[in-house]
Amino acid sequence: MHYLHIVCRCGHSAEVPWHSPNGVARADILRRARCSRCGAKAAVDMRLIWVTEANAMDGTRSQND
Repeated sequence: MHYLHIVCRCGHSAEVPWHSPNGVARADILRRARCSRCGAKAAVDMRLIWVTEANAMDGTRSQND
């Protein structure tokens, strides 16, 4: 699952589920994003986050680690 971590000018940030449609420019997303706290449009930063269902390293540590 992918999420967009979007940051507003007021400092508020949120993760939004992202299904990665082709052809959508980063600048368009930033320009259209609206803050759920202050209501401002035009975010200042955005990151794509990939979240797996489970951590691949779970169960790999031993008591000596």
